[in-house]
Amino acid sequence: MQKVLIINDCKLEGIIMKDLLQSLGYDVKISNEYDAITQVEEYLPSIVIANFIMKKVTGDKLIEKIKKVKPDTWCILSSSNSINLESYRAFNVDAVMQTPISEEKLKDALNIKKM
Repeated sequence: MQKVLIINDCKLEGIIMKDLLQSLGYDVKISNEYDAITQVEEYLPSIVIANFIMKKVTGDKLIEKIKKVKPDTWCILSSSNSINLESYRAFNVDAVMQTPISEEKLKDALNIKKM
């Protein structure tokens, strides 16, 4: 079972995403921006979904740090606004997604990694 770490400073958004991912068969943990690197090192997720706007850091900068710790992690930047992947490639972002997201679109976004 693939592990997914959700990094989001909004507890409700994190719980909703966790429920969606669990219904798709993923093992899921939620973290905040303060504990994210430690969680990546301990939980060893294959996928990280980081919210773009958080209190102390943006998701793209956090993904850049995650890739230094665990380069093979598939990192998705999520936002309630439409964002362009090419704008964040320099931070090693692998994919972007707009939230809220349906279960079907989330499944499609995660299947890109398997290709």
